[in-house]
Amino acid sequence: MHRGYLALWRKIQDHPFYKERREFSKLEAWIDILMEVQHDKESKKVIIGMTVLTCNYGESLNSIFTWAKRWRWHESKVRRFFKLLSNLSQISTKSEGKTTRLTVLNYRQYDPKATSKPTEPRRAFDEHSTTDNNVKNDKNDNIVSTNVDMSSSTTKKLNHSKEINAVFDYYKSTLNHPRAKLDEKRKRCVRMRLQNGYSVDDIKIAIDGCLASPYHQGENKRNQVYDSLELICRDAEHIDRFIKLAKDPNAKLISAKGRQARQNGQTWLQMRQAKREDQNG
Repeated sequence: MHRGYLALWRKIQDHPFYKERREFSKLEAWIDILMEVQHDKESKKVIIGMTVLTCNYGESLNSIFTWAKRWRWHESKVRRFFKLLSNLSQISTKSEGKTTRLTVLNYRQYDPKATSKPTEPRRAFDEHSTTDNNVKNDKNDNIVSTNVDMSSSTTKKLNHSKEINAVFDYYKSTLNHPRAKLDEKRKRCVRMRLQNGYSVDDIKIAIDGCLASPYHQGENKRNQVYDSLELICRDAEHIDRFIKLAKDPNAKLISAKGRQARQNGQTWLQMRQAKREDQNG
């Protein structure tokens, strides 16, 4: 059901509540994107380093670092959020060397100048301001319409059934759990990570990281294996940690048994090579 829209003044970004030091929610980050993108139909030139870029209607040239700093997020979380919005057909992104070009798709639906002119809202959040001349003179340029059709298919819950099954099959074979069952708890934790913006391949790499971790494979004080799918997909931090374990080339990630086996193999190769040299000598 379409419920209309609420017009927000861009000047709300000057309010102390908006400037409060905090980690943004996904909703706050999405609204901030709508506030920050180019709302003027006329393109603008932006100088970044020694390069001149053109910022068009509905676009932003903020870097990943800039967004992360604004939202108090890690840069990897910003990338996952952009990937999620892209999967929902809300934005598109393109690398521009030192920065990222972000485009809000169908930005016209958020722009009151491109649709109907909204009634000027009461400036309840602007009591700390001493003047509103700029707002009166350019009120349309300082309003963002948060017009969202809640019946849109992009807001419907994503099931990801095919992707979840692919992850679970890989988990069973990689960590040797052939009798494991895909219950609702396991479905939910994988689905949540997919909705965070992780791909099936990302989660598979995290599973590889769990396999590569001596601690999680039983080399701990309790000699207990910790390799449940729920642990690997518990949250974004766990996914990132296991991915790092999978990609870290340091030898310390190899278990004690693995190090011993590698040493034994090297000794055997040396002895074999020495024996061949004696035979050829």
